[in-house]
Amino acid sequence: MTTKRFIEPPKCLGAPALAAIVLLTSTAAQAGDQVGDDERITAVLRDGSSRLGELDARTDESNLWLFRRGRSLVLSYPVAWREIREVVFFGRRYEVADFRRLALLVRPDKSITYADLMRRAKSVRNVDRRVADSAESRRAARMSSIHVSGWVTNWDADAEADGVALNIEGRDAQGNAVEATGSLRVVLLAYNSRTKRFAEIESWAQPLRASQEGVVRLPFRRVRPEVDLHVGGDAVLHAQLASPGAGVLRGSTELRIRSTSRLRDQLQLSTGARMLPAEGGR
Repeated sequence: MTTKRFIEPPKCLGAPALAAIVLLTSTAAQAGDQVGDDERITAVLRDGSSRLGELDARTDESNLWLFRRGRSLVLSYPVAWREIREVVFFGRRYEVADFRRLALLVRPDKSITYADLMRRAKSVRNVDRRVADSAESRRAARMSSIHVSGWVTNWDADAEADGVALNIEGRDAQGNAVEATGSLRVVLLAYNSRTKRFAEIESWAQPLRASQEGVVRLPFRRVRPEVDLHVGGDAVLHAQLASPGAGVLRGSTELRIRSTSRLRDQLQLSTGARMLPAEGGR
């Protein structure tokens, strides 16, 4: 007989861990439930990190619940849909809206493996067809506005941020997601302590293609936020998308381009820099 007891995760793990439930179960009860990584859901977050697990029954409109099985425990935790950039499931990439719809359609009565989930979905082909039809309708709908979000990220082996990841979501007149394509121009605006005014510190211009799924890499070329301390740590990212049939659509978002850290602040006060020499600082 499998025994379960609830354990509160350590507070040092942060808010997601505090919401998690750890179930200790017998090794024998879990031995037959192991699945490969390709059968698990990978939620890629907007900050570049990812969460891996199997679909949990508590998944709802607000959160994707995932669980991970070990030989002696099961860890279950929520991930807010708004924090997810895309989902990879069994080798296929899904937009967040598509996978949320799929997850709610086949949501199990209890936490189950991929094979169980497929048995519950009486016809996966029909589910996938509904998802495909939804994607096709988004491509056909006319875009009337754009929703812009962005985050600073690192793309190489050093410790310093390399640029901004920009996400553009097209919306029709009813607020439904539609495909966003066209000619994209983006500017990054921040306060300059030398000129005592807000000014453009970076700009980019490039096409936005359907294959990019609304996500664009914008590398820093003129500014290094962790090093150029005359540039303010908070910025406005403004995007302008010229799309055939939709005209010129604009959207903005605020983002933090310099890390918020007491240690970095103390380092800046004592040395004038926010990065240690070992990190590549100057």
